[in-house]
Amino acid sequence: MYGRHPTLPSDSMPPVLFDLDDPDQRLETTARELDAVGLHEAAARERARKSGKLSEERHARNNKVVTNRFSVGDHVLLRDPTAFKFEPRWYGPFTIRDCYPEFDSYQLTFPSGQLHPTRIHADMLKLAKLEQPTKELWYYKAHATDVTYVVALNLAGQSP
Repeated sequence: MYGRHPTLPSDSMPPVLFDLDDPDQRLETTARELDAVGLHEAAARERARKSGKLSEERHARNNKVVTNRFSVGDHVLLRDPTAFKFEPRWYGPFTIRDCYPEFDSYQLTFPSGQLHPTRIHADMLKLAKLEQPTKELWYYKAHATDVTYVVALNLAGQSP
């Protein structure tokens, strides 16, 4: 690879000179070469097993995985992945109405009590530090998925 010729385990063994007509000698030499290759294969399998075990231990110690971050009634902010340069990255606060731990997602409600049109994954949320509950959103930008919902609210005379 990259300027080096590929080598096989049997390449490190000296060339064998034997009589091609003698089947016993050919069989014995072939068996010896296969045993040598088998030893290399067994060593490679052992290295792979140890590497796998180390990887398992490393992932078992991984404490960065957090599940069930929020509970019902918490106030959260929703990340806006389409925010431009001078727009807020987070909007809300929303209240968590339902938790779906199998999907790590949450059903949110607007401060007015209306449901958010979609369930939101926990990666898109962060805890809002409120001194007192608010009845208005700090900032909200309607997305294509909830335009019909916002239009319906506007027709009803409510703000999202």
